[in-house]
Amino acid sequence: LATLGGGFSRAYEVNPAGVIVGEASNEFGFIRPVVWVGGAIRELPALDPTNAGFGTARAINERGDVVGNDSRSFTTRAALWPAEGGVVDIGMLPTANVGWATGINNHGHVFGQSIYFADFSRRGMKWVNGVLTEVQMPPRAVPAGGNIATGRMFNDLGEFLGEITDFTANTQHSLVFRDNAFQTLPFLPDAFSPFSWAFGMNHRGDIAGASHAEFEVHGVVWRRDGTVTDLGVPPGWTTGATFAHGINDRGFVVGEAFGEWTPGQFGTGAVLWRLPVDVTPPTVTWSSHAAVFFVDETIATTSTATDDDSGIASHTCADIAGDAYTFGLGEHLFTATATDNAGNTASASTSFTVRVSFASLANLTRRFFADAGLASGMVNFLSAAEKNEPTHPLQGYRSAVGSHAGKTISAEQAAILIELSRHL
Repeated sequence: LATLGGGFSRAYEVNPAGVIVGEASNEFGFIRPVVWVGGAIRELPALDPTNAGFGTARAINERGDVVGNDSRSFTTRAALWPAEGGVVDIGMLPTANVGWATGINNHGHVFGQSIYFADFSRRGMKWVNGVLTEVQMPPRAVPAGGNIATGRMFNDLGEFLGEITDFTANTQHSLVFRDNAFQTLPFLPDAFSPFSWAFGMNHRGDIAGASHAEFEVHGVVWRRDGTVTDLGVPPGWTTGATFAHGINDRGFVVGEAFGEWTPGQFGTGAVLWRLPVDVTPPTVTWSSHAAVFFVDETIATTSTATDDDSGIASHTCADIAGDAYTFGLGEHLFTATATDNAGNTASASTSFTVRVSFASLANLTRRFFADAGLASGMVNFLSAAEKNEPTHPLQGYRSAVGSHAGKTISAEQAAILIELSRHL
C-alpha cells in the first residue's frame, strides 16, 4: 500500500467494501491518518489544518465512517471522520492527556480510551449520539486496544474487550463486556502461565486472541456459545507460537505464527485459520391452534425460535393473543423470523380465519350489554333473523344496538356489533 511520500505505512482494518484504514508517513516524516480505496491513498482531514501533527485511522464500519486519533494544539485526541466527509473532534475524558478512538460499530457508536500521564492509567470511553461518557471498568481493568496488533474492539452488540494485568504475578486476564456485564475469558486448560490476550472480535461476539498453552503461546478463539478453541500451530509444526488477531462472522481467523517455516528457517508469518461454521438455520415454530375462530372466542398462539448450534441472535417471535373480533373478519397470516449467531435465517408462518355466526354474535352481544334484559332483547332479533322471519329482524337489531351507543354500551362496541351483523 502506498505512503504519503514517506517510507512508512500500516493498515489496521478493512470494511466489506474493501476500504482500508491505517496510517502513513508524508514527506516531512509526520504519520497521518489515511484510507486506501482501490489501491489509491487519501489523507483524512486534520483536526488542526494549520498544524497537522501525528495521527492514525484505527477502525472503519460498513458505512465508511472512520475513527482514530489526530493532534490538535500538540495534544492527541480521538477523532471521527464521517463517511460524508469532514472530521469530528471526539476529544477525551475530562483531565485526560490523550484520547484514542479504537472502534466504531454500524450504529455509529464509537469506543476508545483516555490516557492519564499522572499514573499512566487508561480509562474506557464511549461516544454515542455526540455525547462522550466514561466506561466503568472493573478494578485494575483497562480497555484493550493499545496493542497495534489489535483487531475489532467494538461490535454492533455494543461489546468490547478489556484486560487486567498483574505484572508482579505474571498474570493477565482478558475480558469482554457482554450482556451489560464484564466476563472473564478462560485460559487454555493446560496453560503454563495464567496469561491471555483478547485482540479482536466479530459482530456475532466470537473473540480472537491468544493464551499460554502447555509450552508456548497459542492462538485462541472464544466462541460466544462458551466453547474455547485452541488454534495450535500450522500443520507440520511440532512447536511454535501463534497469535490470532481478527475474526469475521464466517469463521475466518487471521493472525501470525512464529516458528520453523522451512527446515532451519525460523521467522514470523501471517496465518489464516478456517473454523467450522454453523450452516444450519434456526427452527421457528408456532403453537397449535384452531383454523377457524368465531368472533366470541379468544385467540392464543405463540411463536418460538430455537437454535442448538450458535444460538439465536435476533427474532421477531411474538404472542398472538386477544378477542377474535378485534382481529377482524377473514383470514389472518402471521410470520416470525429468526437469525442465529452464524447469520442463518429461518421463518415460519401461521394463519387462522375469523368468522361470525348468529350464535357467536349473540354471545358477543351478551358480553357487551351488562343489562341481561337488554341483551336478551337484542338476541331475540338475531334469533328471528336466523329463522328467516320476514320482519327484517337484522335491521331491527342494528337500530336497537345503535340506540344504546354511548349509553349502555360504548359507541365503539355498538359499531362492532352493527358491522358484524352485516356479514350474517
